[in-house]
Amino acid sequence: MLEAGTYRFHAGANVRNRGRTDKRHSQLAAGKYTSARTVVCKAVLNGEELVTFQTNGTNGRWNLQKLLRVRLEAGCYQITLQFPKPGMEIDFTAFQKC
Repeated sequence: MLEAGTYRFHAGANVRNRGRTDKRHSQLAAGKYTSARTVVCKAVLNGEELVTFQTNGTNGRWNLQKLLRVRLEAGCYQITLQFPKPGMEIDFTAFQKC
């Protein structure tokens, strides 16, 4: 961060396509499953949990998640993404000054 202030954390997320080789693909096409499944991502900032967010399916569309506001001081930060329930793709993360 170049300057201290309050920032909103955003993430662009999508549910990963499981692929045609997945056994559930044929069952999904047969109507046995819905395309919505819960996937989870945890954002960790300098070793401390910042936010955990989830989505239940995006039908192949990217969505913007406006997650939280956080007060940050000027300086360098390391953000790590963890996937306790894998399957989410993250296109970007950003801090936008409020």
